[in-house]
Amino acid sequence: MYNNFIDFVKKNKVNGFFKIYDFDKYMPEYAAKHKNIIIFRSGCIGDLIALLGVVKYFHDSFDSNVIFFTQSKYKDLFEWFETPVIYHNMVESIRYSIKDKLNNKFGCLNYDGKIERYFKNWYDIFYGNFEVDKTIWGRPYLKTKRINAKVSNIDTTRPNILFSLISSASIRSISFCDIYNSLPDNFNKDIYVHSDYLKDNDKNFVELINDPRIKIIKANSISDFLLDLFDADNVFSVDTGTVHFREGIQKLCYAIFAPFTIECRVKYYKYIKAIDIKSPCPHQPCFIHTNSFETPCRIKAGTDFAPCLSSKYNPSLIKQLKTFLNGI
Repeated sequence: MYNNFIDFVKKNKVNGFFKIYDFDKYMPEYAAKHKNIIIFRSGCIGDLIALLGVVKYFHDSFDSNVIFFTQSKYKDLFEWFETPVIYHNMVESIRYSIKDKLNNKFGCLNYDGKIERYFKNWYDIFYGNFEVDKTIWGRPYLKTKRINAKVSNIDTTRPNILFSLISSASIRSISFCDIYNSLPDNFNKDIYVHSDYLKDNDKNFVELINDPRIKIIKANSISDFLLDLFDADNVFSVDTGTVHFREGIQKLCYAIFAPFTIECRVKYYKYIKAIDIKSPCPHQPCFIHTNSFETPCRIKAGTDFAPCLSSKYNPSLIKQLKTFLNGI
């Protein structure tokens, strides 16, 4: 039994079944030699979507067949892909041996755990010195029309905005309380927040203020979550997955960055309005991807929210947000 898909690939590499390219050594011209390209990525949503610019580039430029191996929970995401790709469940493919399904030689891109170690735009990293027009190929592409008639949580008959405030890493998350206190005085839109994106303190805050504009919703699946993102008039996000999705469907999204930067995440995007939040932190931008024991925030480890994105530690945060959200 193989521990993971990359382990499987490496042990079968000697048979000539795969040629594996790690991100550290990867150059697009090598993968372009392969009619079939396997992309291994265990998650998350944002990384899978962001890679679609590259997928479309290989598909349109080299007529490549692109095969994704990822977790089954992300399967619904593939319904939104504009470029046709082949999806395989990572675990099942190892269990039943993908040799029974795939019978050609492949270029395999080990995308897992590589991109975050670099401090510049990941499309610049991926394409390297390869001459690619990144105003075209440096952004994701998704279907721009609704993919089904299922009703979302958003009342599209009323002006609205959806706030996506919690990232997969706490060091990139922000409190709803700080966002709410930064809204314009004359703000008259429905305010949607997914319940999973509210920490306990924020839930208490919402109950206390009892604002009828605030609609706490729940997405029971990734499919439901994506429909909410699609139907919202506008979206505000600190989560790059949300940002990549809104860019892919060509709809406006407000985004703020602190541990990361506009340059490294949305440099070539057309539908994202973004700012880099400034703070007193001498390490900013730190490019720390996750608040863990291995890579703790050097200012305040163990917090629910990024200190640079918290008014408790960043005294100018509310002022910056008010300016940014004016007229939203």
